Amino acid sequence: MIGDNHNRSRGLYGRPAYEHDACGVGLIVNLGGGRTHDTVDRGLKILEHMVHRGAEGVDPQSGDGSGIMLQIPHEFILLNGIPVPERGSYGTGLVFLPKDAYSQRTAVGTIEKECAKGGFDVLALRDVPVDSSILGQGSSATEPAIKQIFLTDKSGAGNLELRLY
Repeated sequence: MIGDNHNRSRGLYGRPAYEHDACGVGLIVNLGGGRTHDTVDRGLKILEHMVHRGAEGVDPQSGDGSGIMLQIPHEFILLNGIPVPERGSYGTGLVFLPKDAYSQRTAVGTIEKECAKGGFDVLALRDVPVDSSILGQGSSATEPAIKQIFLTDKSGAGNLELRLY
């Protein structure tokens, strides 16, 4: 079939050189940009069915960190007392840091310095609440400190999302 051959040669990326294995990846998106809880439910359903890929180690409580990515509502951020500007003029992400205080300060200092070099201001770092009691031995031995970082573009270069990516 012409259509099948065309799609096979074009692939997901349009260039065969970019094709590669992605074992254990599942995507659920709303191409129209709508926000629904159904999208989250479907993403969680995918995770439930991914044990086959080896996401559990010898200790079944220690997984590989699989999860879902979703947009964090601006209102949630404001309700948590984080001083951010208007929606769309800041970015957020997670950073995984050492647990000991000295190494953590050093890492945060490096992050702030590199952000400044890139034209970004670090607005805030928030401790991400975690329940470490559920971790298995393997995970708890290497559990990082997880912080949420909030950045804004001080350079005025525009296209914040693309620059942060």
